[in-house]
Amino acid sequence: ATLGNDLSFLRFDDCQIPTADFDVGGKLHLLSGYEAFLYTDRGVFRPDDTAHIVGIVRGCDATCPPPFPVRLEIVDPQGRTYKEFSKTLNKNGAVEFELYLPKYVKTGKYTAKLMAAREEIGQTQFSVEDFIPDRIKVGLTTDKKSYRTDEQIEVNATGKLLFGPLAEGRKVKAEAWIEACPFGPAKFSSYTFGDSQRKFKRLEIDLGTDNLDQEGRKKFLLDLPKGLSPAAGLKGVIQATVTEEGGRAVSAYTQVNIHPYSFYIGLRPATEGYGRIGEPFQVEYVTVDPSGNEIDTGPLEVKVYRVCWQSILKKDSRGYWSYHSERTEEIVKEFVQPDRSAKISFVPEEYGQYEIVVSLKGTDVASRLSFYASGWGYAPWSMAHPDRIETDLDRSTYEPGQNAQVQIRAPFAGRLLLCVEREKVYSWQIIQMKSNTAKISLPVLDSYRPNVYITCQLIKDSSEAHLKTPQRAFGAAPLMVSLKKKALAVKIKAREKIRPDSELEVEIKTAPYAEVTLVACDEGILLLTDFKTPNPLLFFYGKKRLSVSSFDIYSLLMPEIAKKSSTSGDMPEAEVRKKHLTPVNVKRVLPVCLYSGLVKANRSGKTRVKFKVPEFQGTLRLMAVSFSKDRFGSSQEEVIVRDKIVLTPTFPRFLAAKDRIKIPVSVFNGCGKQDEFSVTLKAEGPVNILGPGTHKITLSPEKEGLVEFEVQADNGLGKVSFHLTAKGASEETEVNVQLPLRPSSPAITKSGMGVITEGKPLTLALPTDWVSGTERCQLLLSSFPAVKFSGSLQYLLTYPHGCIEQTTSRVFPLLYFDQIAKAAEPALFEKKAPEYYLEEGIDKLCSMQLPSGGFSYWPGDSNINEWGSIYAAHFLIEAKRAGYAVPERVLKELAKWLKQIAKRRYDHKYDLQRQVYALYVLSLEGKPDKEMMNYLKDEKIEKMSLSSKFQLAACFGMAGDEQIALSLLPVGVSPQAVQRETGGNLNSSVRENAILLDVLSEISPQHPAVPVLVKALTDAADKNNRWSTTQENAFAFLALGKILKKQSGGKFKGKLRLDGDTYQEFSEKGLNLKEKTLLGKKIEIEVTGSGTCYYYWQTCGVRPGVDVEEIDKGITVRRTILDRDGKPLDCRKIPHARMVVVKIEMEALSKNLENVIICDMLPAGLEIENPRLQSRETIPWIKESSWQPDYLDIRDDRLLLYVSLAHRQKHIFYYSARAVTCGSFILPPILAECMYDPVYTSVASSGEIGVVK
Repeated sequence: ATLGNDLSFLRFDDCQIPTADFDVGGKLHLLSGYEAFLYTDRGVFRPDDTAHIVGIVRGCDATCPPPFPVRLEIVDPQGRTYKEFSKTLNKNGAVEFELYLPKYVKTGKYTAKLMAAREEIGQTQFSVEDFIPDRIKVGLTTDKKSYRTDEQIEVNATGKLLFGPLAEGRKVKAEAWIEACPFGPAKFSSYTFGDSQRKFKRLEIDLGTDNLDQEGRKKFLLDLPKGLSPAAGLKGVIQATVTEEGGRAVSAYTQVNIHPYSFYIGLRPATEGYGRIGEPFQVEYVTVDPSGNEIDTGPLEVKVYRVCWQSILKKDSRGYWSYHSERTEEIVKEFVQPDRSAKISFVPEEYGQYEIVVSLKGTDVASRLSFYASGWGYAPWSMAHPDRIETDLDRSTYEPGQNAQVQIRAPFAGRLLLCVEREKVYSWQIIQMKSNTAKISLPVLDSYRPNVYITCQLIKDSSEAHLKTPQRAFGAAPLMVSLKKKALAVKIKAREKIRPDSELEVEIKTAPYAEVTLVACDEGILLLTDFKTPNPLLFFYGKKRLSVSSFDIYSLLMPEIAKKSSTSGDMPEAEVRKKHLTPVNVKRVLPVCLYSGLVKANRSGKTRVKFKVPEFQGTLRLMAVSFSKDRFGSSQEEVIVRDKIVLTPTFPRFLAAKDRIKIPVSVFNGCGKQDEFSVTLKAEGPVNILGPGTHKITLSPEKEGLVEFEVQADNGLGKVSFHLTAKGASEETEVNVQLPLRPSSPAITKSGMGVITEGKPLTLALPTDWVSGTERCQLLLSSFPAVKFSGSLQYLLTYPHGCIEQTTSRVFPLLYFDQIAKAAEPALFEKKAPEYYLEEGIDKLCSMQLPSGGFSYWPGDSNINEWGSIYAAHFLIEAKRAGYAVPERVLKELAKWLKQIAKRRYDHKYDLQRQVYALYVLSLEGKPDKEMMNYLKDEKIEKMSLSSKFQLAACFGMAGDEQIALSLLPVGVSPQAVQRETGGNLNSSVRENAILLDVLSEISPQHPAVPVLVKALTDAADKNNRWSTTQENAFAFLALGKILKKQSGGKFKGKLRLDGDTYQEFSEKGLNLKEKTLLGKKIEIEVTGSGTCYYYWQTCGVRPGVDVEEIDKGITVRRTILDRDGKPLDCRKIPHARMVVVKIEMEALSKNLENVIICDMLPAGLEIENPRLQSRETIPWIKESSWQPDYLDIRDDRLLLYVSLAHRQKHIFYYSARAVTCGSFILPPILAECMYDPVYTSVASSGEIGVVK
């Protein structure tokens, strides 16, 4: 408002009416564009599995859009793009995708995002885990949901076998833990309840262990302890675990509210932010019972404290000094608050932090609110919380055309503004309320679907207004509209029971020409993540939030105070590649999940789907999703799949050499009569059955029994196949299981190389002391000198980790030396050409790009790693130059980021190294920055490392300034000695010298330093012609390869003899043999001609009877197996089915170490209890006590931690496992290795364990 030169205004947002205390939440109403319902066929997948993802896209008011292209982005557990797919919607606005998840994919939670252009229109999540499906469905209920601490909780656990019968006789264990929980009823969500200074230690209560009765039930009683005094409320988490006969267990959880107090005090400030010196700071309060209803408790005591912090310097146990702050409280005011309608008021006289504590004398009930007092700052006009209007409707849901009867209950009479709102105001009316109640009838319109809100603003008549009482009141309530007209009826018709290895025909009845997807999935898989049948109706027509904001200025009638804010009671707030996985490729678990794809109903609304059900005993959940235009539906049914005889064996997830195990087999008689059953186990592969291979057992109808077989693994590796059969009562059944047999000690490699010329033949014998089945060998002959570095390239190609640097190092050499790569690691290229791995590497790197254009170094880090990003950019640009497709959007964003790095002003050699490398990569792309190149040449050249000077010279060379380039190269160059880094720029002597040689090979291959650098790099390699790290190997191989590729071995012919007989003839084109027939034979090779033949041989395998050497080099790692309470355990006699805790201790001994991997290989008797799966038992103290790694990968047979370790600081990580398989087992060592300085390594804690009944 203006008047002459006067201006007055009100901040619009300061006048907004808060709605936190009302039920106005929900999904945003779509006003423009599109939204998508995205769903998968299940919630969890195993590595080497396929996920199906379906998207239903709709516009405003759920209208079906015309076909247009969409993009599916798969984001991995660490927030990086893993895969992208592009497709076009069909005529019904739907799209489906198939996602293969390779064996080495990271485990954890993934997100699938559907994108229209650059906008995300829908998403869903799924998990990837090495799981075993549940075989029991466990239920858990309590007699009510809320308790006082003097009451008893009745806990009922149930168990049912997924192939039909009740889990009679299965062991069931129940436990509970009581922990602090905020109290905050919905009507008073803007208030703070409780005293945040009270700490409550979690209580763990064992409810006992028993067996399920004949009805598959067990009742437990929990007597709640008295005299508890937490900050506010408590919650009880109850867990029931039912154990299978074989040792695996399934858990269920439920949660109850526990109220230690008969009432609670809620506080909320009547002033925003800081209080002001000498001015009242006011606080509103409310007292409510545990149900959230207001009650009168009488006068309350108020104490105001000033909080002070005293900092002192303390010396810790390691001799380091640091500041520690200690809190003290000084009481400054104490009084009784008699009047419930008045506010608590306090005038601060000093700056600082204050806390107001309100309590009731004679009780432990108290609440605390913290605020700060300051003498300056912005304090807006108050928008005090209005009084509350209660708005009740006569029905929970309305049909369009009906009238809704709205009952208004207000704190006073006055003028009422009643609106129907959601994303806009649909209607409004003003009503004069002569009393504090009113009843209003409103017509319900079709456009209100799925819901609107009735909002009420009441203004007190001016004749009744007093400044000391509220002037207005507000209320809001949702009005829900029936979805019947938008719901598609979906009926599933199928047989209730079928047998394994049979066809399942399913008929679906829905709307004519509707599209349908049908999934038949093992319920035991769905239970792992509590997967719900997809429901597109609730997605598109679920409750929408109130998007209209209400404002008024009536609070300005009050004295100047600040707007209140809600506060809480407590203010503060890769991928593993093949070499680190089981070396035997066996699909241990075959998940049963059958997917129809998008199918269309006929004009009668019917469609039929046929599935071939494999060998399986359990329950299939049929989940049908249907949609047509703006109508949607879904439904589910169950089909039990079982034979008359049901065999339920419990095999371990894998075997290791020399393991001796017991295999329990549960036998169920569903044949309808008593009989004797013969159960037989046969095995193929490196394993022996000890004792009888057949057991007989007599069973009554609908009863089960247990037989047990004993098996011992040989000292080898490979695939083990078990064939289990049962016969009886004129019926028979079978179960087939495959297990990987893992070596008990790591594989080792031996190799050699040299030259053969005319007149100087070669005679050699390859090592043969390998465990049978583990041995592999290779002999490579070539005229190409770089063949002797095949070991280096093989190391890169099979390196198991997947950060930005390692992924780049793995594929970089393939751009130039694909033929050597094929020879070095032929297994990788048996089915796929080097081009496939290059394209896969490009995709992987592109998926790790951050919005700023650079790349993160390791999954889980949202910050850019500059050196790794420039290195990856180097590869991507070289790949583009070599003719490979690199997305332009990636290169465009990358170029922008590189230019930012190149433009910076640096002085330190370490920073200049990255800056010059960025300029070098930009020059490769044809975008030299001559201004910065000249600046660095003129101003910073003396501060650069030698490799940076060389790269700067290369920049000028690529820009056409050859004279400047050569002038920057010194005549005399000696090999550089650089301290190796495990992080940052990853500097090392090998990489420094390789960069020098790489630059010289491009701009001055005849430079006198070339032979000197070649010798330095060759001498730095180990006896396998390999360097210490992936980056060293990649740079050295590239540099040496470029030089050696310009040399020629000449022309020759040759013969290879085995034990004197001619086996192969060859020429300078080369020969690559990998036959095991080479082992144990006398090998003779001779050549004729002018050329030189270069040879390279390699054998690898597991050595028999070799003890593991336990070492600590600059780092220590130790593993200890404890009981569930964290106490030492006799590992030779771990009780069967018992939970254990594995403790891993790590410490860097000489310096900080980054990029450390911890590989903890399990013994076959233990299985990790994966905390990311919902039906697994948990031990609460583990999470609180355990240090969190950078990334955690959980596999069937091992746990992998990726960590960074501080010098001389012990880090401890805990995880839980279960002793599932009885027997005696090799306990492999735990390994710690620094990936960029393998000198730092630790191998420890090997031995044996036993699991006993």
